[in-house]
Amino acid sequence: MASKKRRKKKKLKLKDGTKLLLLVVFIFLLYHFGFFSFLKKEGIIKINLYEKYSNVVKDRRYKKCIADGITDENFNQDTIDKKNELTSYLNKNNILYYYHDKDYNYDIKRNETESIYGASLVKLSTALYLIDNDVDLSQTVTYLAQYKTAYSKGMEKHSIGDKVTLEELMKYSITYSDNTAHHMILSFIGKDKLKEYSKSLGAKVLLDGWDDFGNQTAEDMNIYLNRAYELFTEKENGKLLKEYMNNTDTNALNFNDSVSFLHKYGSHMQYFHDVGIYLGEHPYNVSVLTTKTESAGPSYVRKVSELTFNFHNAYYENLESYCHNIAYDETNE
Repeated sequence: MASKKRRKKKKLKLKDGTKLLLLVVFIFLLYHFGFFSFLKKEGIIKINLYEKYSNVVKDRRYKKCIADGITDENFNQDTIDKKNELTSYLNKNNILYYYHDKDYNYDIKRNETESIYGASLVKLSTALYLIDNDVDLSQTVTYLAQYKTAYSKGMEKHSIGDKVTLEELMKYSITYSDNTAHHMILSFIGKDKLKEYSKSLGAKVLLDGWDDFGNQTAEDMNIYLNRAYELFTEKENGKLLKEYMNNTDTNALNFNDSVSFLHKYGSHMQYFHDVGIYLGEHPYNVSVLTTKTESAGPSYVRKVSELTFNFHNAYYENLESYCHNIAYDETNE
């Protein structure tokens, strides 16, 4: 008798569980068919369950939208205007350009594959080579007379015959754009090895000219900036590169005192370029290569940097408002 009673109780429990499961499924279906909204509007239900569940869904929708990012078709008028202002200035002044947002890989480019004399931009690739290949930076290079070159602020304190560490040479090369230090580093690495390394990163143009500097493209400079950004944290000596790039020596990307870029510039006669990384809340690369003179070039780069920064901020404000409207605007229900 007792055994039968126990079986009966188990059967009742199974029925109760089934009823509960069906009730949950029914409520879920009601919501997704819009009946919850109808009942709430009609005042038939006044409980907080609808609000709580609805907000969870909206928050999830918002986060997905933010994760997906936006494209030009989602731009509001302010973002469109700021992008047009930037591209108009680039076109008017025949500037080679590459903007790359790191969060969403959104790019703006202009003649990014056109090759022009890069001057000291090549020094960024030599620093990358040393760090990426885990070269012992305590090794030294002997300062020979054949390396001595004008515009060598760091090497001024050294004499012919001195042994200078690669770490010092890299610092001079990046921070002061020291030409003597560049020749010494390039001699240590070898042109063929540097070309091979650059090619492995995806760069197409390097040291193809008549000297130790050669041509560059905005596209290749963006590749180097991407690798530099990765090396800041991937390699122990990456922090040195970050430190050396954080300088104000001919830094034309710093268009005001409140915005700071890690950078490397190149300048020679009718060419002035500056490329760098903005490490704000939403980091980005910008490469600006011009056929402007050494004296006039910085003002053009500053203007491009400011217009880029304005677009960048508009893009993220646009993203925020767009996703908020998609997720929370009742008219989108």
